[in-house]
Amino acid sequence: LIATTLPIARGSGVGLPTWLSLDGNLLGLVFVSPALLLVWLRHQSKRTLSQSRLETIDRVDPSTGLGTRAIFLERGAEMVLRSVQSRHQGVVALLQIENADRIERDYGDFAPDELPLRVAERLSRVAREVDVVARLSERQFGIVVEGPVSATEEAALGPRLVAACLMPFADKPEGWVAQVRVAYALAPLDGSDIEDLLRRLTELLDSIPCNSRKAVFTLGSGNSEPATTP
Repeated sequence: LIATTLPIARGSGVGLPTWLSLDGNLLGLVFVSPALLLVWLRHQSKRTLSQSRLETIDRVDPSTGLGTRAIFLERGAEMVLRSVQSRHQGVVALLQIENADRIERDYGDFAPDELPLRVAERLSRVAREVDVVARLSERQFGIVVEGPVSATEEAALGPRLVAACLMPFADKPEGWVAQVRVAYALAPLDGSDIEDLLRRLTELLDSIPCNSRKAVFTLGSGNSEPATTP
């Protein structure tokens, strides 16, 4: 702004050096351009960070740090494709917390949302690095287990997840544990559509009576009728 006023001042009769009035705008740009560049770079950095955070919100559960439903479906579809190409089986599992209401009622001194957080921590420890653990809803978690999965590993998967959640916590009362139910399917043997598999697993868990003592269920190969594993 000061440089712009120099030619105007000279034209009004103010005695200024000719070079200053003629080159004043150029000198002003010399000083202003780096400042404008720094402001633009800072603004662009903030914008990039904001976009990254917005993308992360859709892909990471903020309370547990696990993947979201979108990540589960994406990685599940990739696992099914690899399983089809390699001609082996992977596992898609759905885990649901069954006693969250009782824990909240009997142990009101603890935060009501703490149990899902503890379950998320246990699942993260049990899962391998190549597997995916995602939080699908407040009390549901999905696990994508990369193949090949042997019959022995398949049989041990559900009980291993249930046992990990049932282990007591050192800083909690004896009854403060997560009772869960697990339903799983083999992919692509039980289906190659990850969304359809998730829907069928959800319907399977919803159909189990509340008083059932079984905790592990499987779709079974080639049909959608719920078969149970003790």
